[in-house]
Parts: sequence; C-alpha cells; structure tokens
Amino acid sequence: MASIPLKPGLRLAVCAFFADEIKAALAAEGRSDVEIVPIRGACDDRPCSAFTEEIPPQPTLPTLRLMGACSGLPACPATLASCFELVLGVGAVTELLARGAHLLTPSMVRVWPETTLCRDMTPEQLRAYYTESVRAWVVIDLGAASLTEAEGAIFASATGVPLETLPAGLDLLRATLSNTLLRWELQETNTRYTWQIAENQHRLADFTMAYDFIGRLMPYQGEQCIIGDILELFTVLCAPRAVHLLLSGDNDAWQYFSHPAGSGNSDMLLRLLQRPEPHGVLDTIQGFYFHIIYGEQTMGLVAVEEILNAERQRAYLNLALLLMPVLRVAIANARTYDRLCDTERALRASQAELEQRVEERTAELTMEITERKQTEEALRESALYARSLIEASLDPLVTIGADGRIMDVNASTENATGVTRGRLIGSDFSDYFTEPEKARAGYRQVFEQGSVTDYPLAIRHASGKLTDVLYNTTLYRDIQGNVAGIFAAARDITTRKKVEEELKRSNAELDQFAYAVSHDMRQPLRMVTSYMSLIEKALDEQLDEDTRQYMIFAIDGATRMDRMILAMLDYSRIGRKTDPITPVSSREVLDEALTMLKPGITSGAATVEVTGDWPELVASRDELMRLLQNLIGNALKYHEPDQPPRVEVHAAATPTLFRVTIRDHGIGIDPNQSERLFKVFSRLQARTRFEGAGIGLALCRKIVEHHGGRIGVESAGEGCGSTFWFELPLKSAAEKS
Repeated sequence: MASIPLKPGLRLAVCAFFADEIKAALAAEGRSDVEIVPIRGACDDRPCSAFTEEIPPQPTLPTLRLMGACSGLPACPATLASCFELVLGVGAVTELLARGAHLLTPSMVRVWPETTLCRDMTPEQLRAYYTESVRAWVVIDLGAASLTEAEGAIFASATGVPLETLPAGLDLLRATLSNTLLRWELQETNTRYTWQIAENQHRLADFTMAYDFIGRLMPYQGEQCIIGDILELFTVLCAPRAVHLLLSGDNDAWQYFSHPAGSGNSDMLLRLLQRPEPHGVLDTIQGFYFHIIYGEQTMGLVAVEEILNAERQRAYLNLALLLMPVLRVAIANARTYDRLCDTERALRASQAELEQRVEERTAELTMEITERKQTEEALRESALYARSLIEASLDPLVTIGADGRIMDVNASTENATGVTRGRLIGSDFSDYFTEPEKARAGYRQVFEQGSVTDYPLAIRHASGKLTDVLYNTTLYRDIQGNVAGIFAAARDITTRKKVEEELKRSNAELDQFAYAVSHDMRQPLRMVTSYMSLIEKALDEQLDEDTRQYMIFAIDGATRMDRMILAMLDYSRIGRKTDPITPVSSREVLDEALTMLKPGITSGAATVEVTGDWPELVASRDELMRLLQNLIGNALKYHEPDQPPRVEVHAAATPTLFRVTIRDHGIGIDPNQSERLFKVFSRLQARTRFEGAGIGLALCRKIVEHHGGRIGVESAGEGCGSTFWFELPLKSAAEKS
C-alpha cells in the first residue's frame, strides 16, 4: 500500500507553452502549494505524454500531468487545439479554428526562432511556407507574460501572416485548475483515510499479536522456549525471509539463533551489535534491528530481514521497541528459571545421591558389623587355632621382647626348662642356656640381620639335664609394623646328633671299605691280569688261536672289573669326598671342564659352541666340573665315525633356577629307553662299538640330586641326536652368605 505524503502539496507537469498562464491562474487562486514543472512543448511532433520522462523526480510530492496527458482529467487528444480548450473553452476554440486561425500563446511566439523550420529554411522559404499554410495568427493573451507589439510585429513580418491578439481572462483556466485540484484533493483525502484505516487495522492486528505474545511469555518457561517464541513472533508479525537472534552466553560468548534455522549471517549480526545506534531500519536488507538492553548491558540483538511489506519497516520497528522491555525481562526470567531448574535438578540429584549413599552406607555398616562380628569370631578361632598349634609343637617356642625378657612360651618350653610358664614370662631368656653370652649374641644378631637360622645352643633343665638345640629366630612386629621383639623356635637335635655321629662312623667304615676295595680287591685283579699276561708270553708258541682269544677275554674282563671298581668308588664318594658347597662361577667351571676335554675335541675335529648366561651358584666345584665333563664327553663320544662331533652348550638363569642343555648331533636315543640311561651299569650301546663302564650318567644324576636339582634327556629317536639337560636351584645373596 502506497504511503500518504507527509506534507500537503502537488506538482503539475504542464506544457512549456502554457506554463506562464497556468502559473498566473494558480497565483490568482492563491495556490502557492502547487509547484509547476514545465515540459518541452512540441505538439506538432508528438503528444506531451511522450515527454513525461523529462519530469525530474520528487519523492515527497505527487505529480499531475496536464495539457493532453493529465492523469487527473478526462482523456483528450494530444493536439494543440485540445490544449487551448483548457483556457478558452471548446466553443471559442472551435469558432476560431473555423475562421482558419492558428492559435498561439506568447511563449510559442518567443520560442519560434528556435524551431526546426526557422533553422532549416531561408527567410524567403519560411515566408512562402507560412503564407501558403496559415491564414491568420491569433495570440491568446490571458494577461500573463503578454506579447509586446514589437514581438508581434517581428513574428508577423517573418511569417508573412497577420497577427491578432485575443485578450482572454483567466477565469476559465482558473475554474479548470480549481476543478482539477479539487478532484485530486478529494481523491487524495479518500486515499489518505483509506490508508489510515488500513494502517490502523494493521496496527491493531500487530498489537493484538504482540499482546498475545506477552501473554505467552508470562508463564515460567526456559530460555529455549522464549527464543522460539521470539523468532515465531517476528516471523508471523513481519512475514520476513528470516529472523535472527543473538544472545549473550557464558564466558562472553554469543549464541546465534535464526528462523529458518541456519539462514543468517552471524558476522552481520555482530557488526549490528557493535553499532552505536541501539536500533534502526536496514534499507539494504529491507528490514530492521534492535538491541535488547538490560540495565547498561546489551544482552542480545534481533534482526529482521526482507520484510514482505517493506513500507512497514518503521512501524514494525516501533512496535518491536515497545516490546523490547518485555523481551529482556522474559529472557532474564527464563535464564533465572533455567538456573532454578538446574539447581532443582542438582538438588534432586544430590538428594537422590545422598539417599543412595545413605542406603549404601547403611548396607555397608550392616555388612561391616556382620563382617566385624565374623572377623572377631574368626580372630578368636584363629587365636585358639594358633595357640593350639603353638602348644602342639614339640619344639620349644618363645617370644622375647625388645628388652630381652620372655613375653610368651609354649608347653614344650616348660618341659625343656622345667620352669612353669608363669615364672618364665618376664624373666631374662638367656638365663636358661649353658652359654648366656652366646645366647645374647644370637639375640642381637636377629635385630641386625632380621633372622637367624640354625643357631646352636644348649638348654639347661632345672634338674641339670642339658638339651642341644638349634634356634631359628625372626623379628616380631606389632600391629603398626614396629619391631616388638623376636620369635624363636628351638629344635631338639639330640637325636640328630646321635644320627650324625652314627653317620660319621658309617662314613668311616665306608671309607675303610672303599680302601679295602681299592686295595685288597684290586690287588687280586692286578695279579690275575699280570699272571695271565705271563702265561700268554710263556705259552705263546703253544697256544692256538681260540686259546689265545680266551686269554684276551680273561685279561679284558679283569681290566673292566678294575675300572668298574674305580667307578663304584667314585660313585660312593659323591657328597662325601668332594669340595665343600661354596659360591662358584659356573663359566669358570665349564672352561675348566672343556680344558680337560680339549685333547679329545682336537683329535676328533669336534666343535663345541657355548652360549647363554652362566651365573655364580652355590655348588661343589669338583662335582659340577665332573657333571659338565661327563655330559659334554658323552656328547663328543657317541657319534658316527664319518661325522665330526658338533656340540651346543647353552645356559639360562632365572632368579631361582639355573638350567644347562648339552645338545649333540650324534646317534640319538630311543625315547622308550631314556629312563635306563641314568641307572648304574646300564648301557644302550654295545661295548664293542663304544667303550665305557656304564656308570657315567648315573654319576651325573647323583651329582645333580646331591645339589637338589633334576636331570633328563630328550631325543627324537636314533640318528636324530640328543639333548641332555639339568637344573640346579639358585640361591639368593643372603642364602649364599
């Protein structure tokens, strides 16, 4: 709908030939509010309406076109005659034209020299043209810008046609103009009131919608709902292409919303937010914007883009400014409501969590009480059980405090000392030993080392009887982990000493027997061997081949018997007549064994490869060397004649175990016969093929078992080689010391 002018006024676009006359008529009517816009007159070429593009634009005033093209007058032909009818009337014009007169205005006469005819013709040609086509000139003089006599004479002379001036008043022109202006004003008034009614209806509808919107904002609701209501309000109210909303968020960040979603430009909104003007019309996008201000802070911005009825931008903006206080309060209330909801949810969650924790804690307390009762019962049972174990022990058990006084004993201690438990508790523990100072030295040693093992002492019974014991002690700590004393257990070794003495006698007898075997039994064998050799030499020429072979068998048997006796002596000495158990370097022992085997390795063109980790271990150096020498010697020995021996020796160690593998590529072993290998005098190969007494692997097994280890063999079968292995326990540094 076109908007009405803000100020009264009108422009009349008229032919320049009549401009002076119309100005005079308007002045006579006192219409100073009407502006005259002359347009070029050329009725003989084209109608005046063709020159409307020459009217300069004036946006604040409406423009009417007169003289043949006036939108406010009935249509009339765009001829010169029709223009004169406005000032003289139809009858007068018709009469003058019937007389053959050509009608002119003073303005026409004055611009005549500038016409095309005057420029293109000579004076003679011009005079001939007009005398032929015009009978008489009649200048209509309305009393405005009248033609002078000189101007008339010059024009008549130049055209060769007589000129007559016809005075005419302004009455008809004034009446025509008054009628035209009155009709325009009536139409304009009607348009104004129609527009005003429509505008009021629009405003009423807008205010009704705004009132409904305010009603929707009154109930408590969250910020997201308020945002949706704001976007919906301006979408329905303004019918725009898009509505944008920018709101301040946490940490000075801005939140962007739009309807339709994603239809806006957040950069444009930020620029609008930075404008010093808090609101304004945006002609570039046919819309408007306004800041949402709360106190002295800008909390947001609304921008409406491409309104359907762009002429109502200002009205919509004014309404939006009326709504702005409601919007800011609604947004603030919504945020408060959201915070209250968050707080309520947090309180509910905290309450639920608290109730859950109370339930869980109640259940835990119930369980703890039950467990505590069970623990107390278990502790009572454990204490009774521990006391029963202590009392059931045949060894004297005693707890000694940090001051060296007895804290607790068992019945065996009472039996060993002949003193009651009541008298023992609180007394000095060293008073009950034959060597009190040695007992106190062992006591101090426990605090220094943490424990003492097999500490020899003798308990004196009240009756004077002595009991040899070995004490094993360790530190005793209280519930806080502080050292409170020591716990000691005494093992009665009276029987053990008797056994050890008997063992010593047995070993002495065994040594005597070994000596007898070595000396008394081998002597006859040597005699048999010697005399058989003498007989063979004495009867050399008398012996046939069979008898000679018998002699060889007898000598060989005696020799093997001697070797077997020596092997048996070696076997019996394992664990008795060897180096003591001490820390030794396994690699040094291996190198020593390989040195002993070097002649055989060299003569047989053998290869021995040593790999792995060879740690220090606690063992008998002599026995460990014989173990490695026997196993590597067997690997070098049992091979095919056409294949040089190849032996791989590998060692691996863990914190508690030392494992050695000796792998050969020789004749191999039937897996079903592997258990026989480690028995005394057990052989899997004929003596004619491989010499030996059949006791070497049995010797290896006894050495390994003497050290608390294991030994075994693996083979895929005959011709596939064999892998002998043994494992020995590794002791810690404390155990080695």
